Amino acid sequence: MLVDVRLLRFQGRRLSWSEIDHGKVFRGHLRTVSPVSSHHIATAELLGLDGKAQHLIPDLHEPEFAGVGDSVFHLRGIERLKLATGVHAVIQEWRCTPVFI
Repeated sequence: MLVDVRLLRFQGRRLSWSEIDHGKVFRGHLRTVSPVSSHHIATAELLGLDGKAQHLIPDLHEPEFAGVGDSVFHLRGIERLKLATGVHAVIQEWRCTPVFI
C-alpha cells in the first residue's frame, strides 16, 4: 500500500502537532512481515517508491493499530534506536495517509 508517513515521535519523545505538521513526510510502500505460519505481525516497514529494500525510516517492531481518522490511520510500535550509549528500544508512532494515484 502506498502511504505518506509522518513520524509522531523523535527518540521516543512525542512531538507537538506543529512539529508533526511541518516535519518531513516519507512516501513509500507500507509492508508488514509476519513469521511463517503466524497471524501476528512482527514488523512494519516503509520501502522506497520502487518497492525494493530501501528502508526510508527505521522499521516498526511489534506494530499495533492505534487509531483511525478521516483518511488516516496510526500505527504504534517499537523502534530500534542507536545512540552513543548503545542500542535502545523506544516507542514510535506513524501517522499513515494512503495515497491514491
